[in-house]
This record gives sequence, structure tokens and C-alpha cells, in this order.
Amino acid sequence: MNIFRKITLTKFINSIKYKCSYLNKNGFCFSMPKTIYLTINSVCNLKCKMCDFGQKTDSQFYSNMNKKAQLSLEDIKQICYKVKSFDPKISIISTEPTLHPQIVDIIREIKCSGLSCSITTNGFLLKNFAKLFLDNKLDEIWISLDGPPKIHNLQRGVANSYENAVSGIRELIDLKNKNQLNYPKININYTITPENYNQIKLFLDGLDFISEIEHISFSHINYITEDMANTHNKRYSNICIATPTCIKGIDLNEINVDELLENINFARKYKKISFTPELFTKEKISGYYFTAKFISKKKCLIPWVAMQIQSNGDCIVMTRCFDMVLGNILKQNLNEIWNGQKYKHFRKELNKVGGAFPACSRCCGVL
Repeated sequence: MNIFRKITLTKFINSIKYKCSYLNKNGFCFSMPKTIYLTINSVCNLKCKMCDFGQKTDSQFYSNMNKKAQLSLEDIKQICYKVKSFDPKISIISTEPTLHPQIVDIIREIKCSGLSCSITTNGFLLKNFAKLFLDNKLDEIWISLDGPPKIHNLQRGVANSYENAVSGIRELIDLKNKNQLNYPKININYTITPENYNQIKLFLDGLDFISEIEHISFSHINYITEDMANTHNKRYSNICIATPTCIKGIDLNEINVDELLENINFARKYKKISFTPELFTKEKISGYYFTAKFISKKKCLIPWVAMQIQSNGDCIVMTRCFDMVLGNILKQNLNEIWNGQKYKHFRKELNKVGGAFPACSRCCGVL
């Protein structure tokens, strides 16, 4: 069999397995997670208005990140040993990874295990780590920037957070060019909120290094209102409890739909840019921010393709998902968790309701 046909057949078989795993009535998943998300600590140095962790808001999102623990280097070694056989992508996200005292050693261990590694950071300390990240061949980095300097600093709650992040990005770019390296890929996250929805044009105009950026992702804020949580809990509290999330420090009613659409249309002229979700009409924007209706697919595939490991080793669906522990990677084998009773039960219940609960309508899993 020639290599092309072999690859094609392999892709076909994997797609069938994937579909079967999703439709399995018992919640069993044939394939192991393609991505492992790691929350390596329980601290952050910013006070973001749209983040329950930054606002110290009592919610499922805050609870999932605030485990008052951190993964040690030995924990990381154990995790890598348990997952490397199925070659997942390791993505360090959620709290601020550069505050972990062993962040460089953690990246080194992941890479030495033969796994790809990416991190998401607010960039405040990025300049201090730029050379170390390159030296240890970090594959990809996502830096959060939420507008021009004044707006970004206001939304992130700490002075000079924009300036520090941009300084770190420039250092990464200079080192990559100087050493003729193509890693790490440098990406930017921009979270659209009432603070910055009308600042997208000014933000892009101010990025004189945009040609060096791999991708810019504009994400409409993920949230759960009190009404959304109440609707969910009246019907499904026996399965999982929902709480208002990422809504305390903002007022969605401050968003002017016309201004937001104007800024979105300006940004769409650029290459390397995406919007999640794609809201390209006034009706879709209004529907997203001022109703609770699902605006795209109503099926979350995250429990079939990814897993999040918290700073104490607990395994959950994702930090934005329900506060529901499905196992602990430091005490169990991965397959024992992935196809254990708790995971299978959650997948089964998710399938029963059509693929998503009422509280899921503004979560990245269905967007």
C-alpha cells in the first residue's frame, strides 16, 4: 500500500472511531484525548474584569482554578509518562504559568518527553522568559492583549500590563529573527468585552509587529448569567450545578452593536485573524449578548477530545465547565479516568440532552 493511501485510510478509520466515540450510548470514548490542558498553579498577577479569578468571584470557574496548589516538576514527569504514548498536545493555560517557579523546567520536561508544548500567558513577565522559552524549544505561545495600552490596562486591572506584554513579544521576535528560528509561534488573544469592543481598529493599527504574529484570535467573552444558571439548575442540578460566571465586573448592556460590527468588519480585512464565534451581522451580535439562545452548534465535543488537569492533579472537562472532578492523574492511570464511570456518565448525560446544557450556550466548547 502506498503511503498516500495508507494515510488516507488511517484518517478514515480514525474519523469513524471518533464518530463512534461520540455516539456511544454508554459514554465510552475509543480515542484518547488529543489535547491535555494543564493548570500548573493557582495564582495570577492581574485583576481582569472579565475573569472570576481576577475578581475573586464565587463561581464554578473560580473554583476550578483556585485549588491552592501547584503541580511540582515530579508531578509533571508523572503526567508526561502517563500520557506520552498517545502523543497529545500539552497546553498550559488558565492561571498565570510564568509565576510557577519551575515553569522553564516544566517546559523542558514536556519537550524531553517528545510532546509539543504551548502556553497561554498575560505577558506581564514574558520578557524575563523569552530567551529561556526559545532555548527550550517552546512550540507555541498565546499572549493576551485586549486593546490599546490604556484600555488593556484598565481591563486587566494592573498598570503597565500592556507595555510589559508588548515588550516581551518584541523580545521574542528579536530573538527568533536573530537566531533564525521558527519557534515558538507567537499568537495573540483578544477577549471582546464592554470595555474594548469598540477598540479593535485602534488596537490593530497600533501593532507595528503584526507581520511577525502567527495568528490573532478575537474571542467574544464567554459567560453565564444568573438567569442562564437558574434555567440550567431547575432542570439539571442533579447532574451538574451552574453558577453565574465571568459577569460580575462587566455590563453587557454597554455594548453598542453597530460599533462592534464596524470594528469587526475592519478587522476582517486582515489576514491571520479569526473570531470566535463568527458574529458578522447585527442580529447575530444582538443574539449573542442579549439572549441566551444557542447561536451555533449545540454539541460540545470537549469531553471526547480534550482533558484538563488542575493544579492538584484533578481531572475535569475544562475550567469553564462545571465544578466536577472526574479523576486524579496523580493517583490513577489516564485510561482509568478517561473511560471511568464519571466521565462516561457525563458524556452519556450530555448526549441525552442533545449535546449541551442550557448553561453551555456561551462556552467555548460550543462556539
